[in-house]
Amino acid sequence: MVEAFENVLLVAFLHVPPPGALKLWSAAFDEEPTGYQTPPPGLSPIHNQALVQGNVDGYAVTLGVQSARVDINISAPNPTQPMVPPPSVGDLQTAIDFAIARMAKLLPNLKVGRAAMVVQGHTATESDEKSIEVIRGWLPTLKIPDQSTDVTYQVTVPRASTVRDGRLINQLCRWQSVQMQMIQFQIGTAMPSKPVSGAFVAVVYIDVFGKDLEVMDDEAALAALKEVSERAAILASGGINELS
Repeated sequence: MVEAFENVLLVAFLHVPPPGALKLWSAAFDEEPTGYQTPPPGLSPIHNQALVQGNVDGYAVTLGVQSARVDINISAPNPTQPMVPPPSVGDLQTAIDFAIARMAKLLPNLKVGRAAMVVQGHTATESDEKSIEVIRGWLPTLKIPDQSTDVTYQVTVPRASTVRDGRLINQLCRWQSVQMQMIQFQIGTAMPSKPVSGAFVAVVYIDVFGKDLEVMDDEAALAALKEVSERAAILASGGINELS
């Protein structure tokens, strides 16, 4: 069982460039943004991303807009002091439903070609060894040597789409033991940076995405967004046994 999910990312990949980031924010959210970041000049279109941030319904929301994609990134509200591991968004399905509902408001402004959902979660432990034990529970059919000091296991499994005939979606799943650290930088001194807090965690990362860019109307685009989101939720909670 995954203890906490700290990040939910819903992505719409586009055929044509979208409207401006602030216009899209106004279409998706009633709340005023708390931050707006434009990309520096000279970047290629693929890296030319504008970011709008705000607090909505108890979530920290970042809307990312590029020429070929729009992202809605959901995380917990930023704490006064950074936390290791990151705080949870709460119930995973509720966060996913929130992201889908807000992206649905944008569909009349977008020409969506495919969709993706990324979910990341963790279970905090007391040591690397304990993290590996957690991963053994998540991956019961995988033989992990007893002497292992860290583990990363990744698999990508294609699956026939249930909403688009003849199309595939990819299911990328990664399970990993990690030691997270919060670093304090000694600005303006000769002192090196030093860790001020840390945690051992077992991490699960799920990325479910459409393989082929195709023309979709708003109804088909919403169905595609829901499909990748549903699969991501199932894999994040059910683990490797849900891969098919």
